[in-house]
Amino acid sequence: MCIVVLAWQTVPNKPLILFGNRDEFYHRDAAPLAIWPQNSIIAGRDLQSGGTWLGITASGRWAIITNFRRKENLPENAITRGALVADYLNGHSEPLPYLQSVNPAQYAGFNLIVGTRTDAAIMGNRGTPPQILSSGIHTLSNALLDTEWPKTKRLLQGFQALDLMVNDDVLVANGFNLLNDETKADTADLPNTGIGVEMEEVLSSIRIDSPIYGTRVSSVLMLGDDGYTFAERTLRPVEAGVVMFKGHYAR
Repeated sequence: MCIVVLAWQTVPNKPLILFGNRDEFYHRDAAPLAIWPQNSIIAGRDLQSGGTWLGITASGRWAIITNFRRKENLPENAITRGALVADYLNGHSEPLPYLQSVNPAQYAGFNLIVGTRTDAAIMGNRGTPPQILSSGIHTLSNALLDTEWPKTKRLLQGFQALDLMVNDDVLVANGFNLLNDETKADTADLPNTGIGVEMEEVLSSIRIDSPIYGTRVSSVLMLGDDGYTFAERTLRPVEAGVVMFKGHYAR
């Protein structure tokens, strides 16, 4: 993912409400949201490297990863970051011990949040050691947790204006509408991540639309007390509508 807002342990009967956009090159092949045939993971899939950016299991394990934007050399023999999400979902470790087992030097820059219905933890290999995720509303893009970039501030404001107690179908629709915002930041407000002002401007909106790179999918994930709702809207390279999974937790 490249921008996320989430409410963690703040809404009655909904431990997690998460909205996010995945930005990627259009030519990079990916499979839409589905149940993976070899395990219980529900996620989209990066068909180039085999990992994923956001996923859950029927038991209520969940994980999400964002890239950390910094112009730097990749580590030698770097492992795909999407494997971190899949490995957590396919395992049984509690959130914090899982993150403590990750060797951050093996990956390009990332932020990773993993959780269950009751616990969640975060780490990033560019400045965030493994730690418990505090309850509250958080934003995450291609910097540290809760960094106030123009687009994270705009997404947070929109999220805070929503009624989060409505039914899941309405919340999914409202989430997709919020994630579809293409408003770009003023030049004076752009961050400086080493990619130049022109590219900073292209990447400054919640939804990115450029000729070869942009928002590929929007996702809404909700964990309730009794079950989950996970919806994905495909936007690029060809708009393909919404896939949604709803279910009660497996025991």
